[in-house]
Amino acid sequence: VADLTAISEALHVPTTYFYQAGQPRPLDWVTRPGERRTIYYAEGISDVLVSPTLNGGFSMLESHLAPGASSGEGHLNDSSEQGGFVLEGELTLWRDGHAEAVTLRRNDSFQLPPHSQFRYANLTDQTTRVLWVFR
Repeated sequence: VADLTAISEALHVPTTYFYQAGQPRPLDWVTRPGERRTIYYAEGISDVLVSPTLNGGFSMLESHLAPGASSGEGHLNDSSEQGGFVLEGELTLWRDGHAEAVTLRRNDSFQLPPHSQFRYANLTDQTTRVLWVFR
């Protein structure tokens, strides 16, 4: 996750740039489960692009974190403002400048300003699902 974020920052493109183009859809403003594009990371995380288009003012991803999965030891630094809503499981966030990690549970949410230094993990033995919104 950290590598893809760093590459996107170096190229001045959003991380969603790396999603392969999907099949044409009947409605370009609607996406259904079988039409979505997915990136699989080695750390046990997969990101599903749930936004119908990459041309809007924001993008949405559904992240699936396997038990024990994390974004890595290094902090991410994304130029996008982003937020998340925990759909299932628990997500632990570490934010630079904050002494303690925060654990979010189902129906909890967060919002981070651009260039926030942070990392995240699923420290449980259950799958975690998070809806991320990037602007």
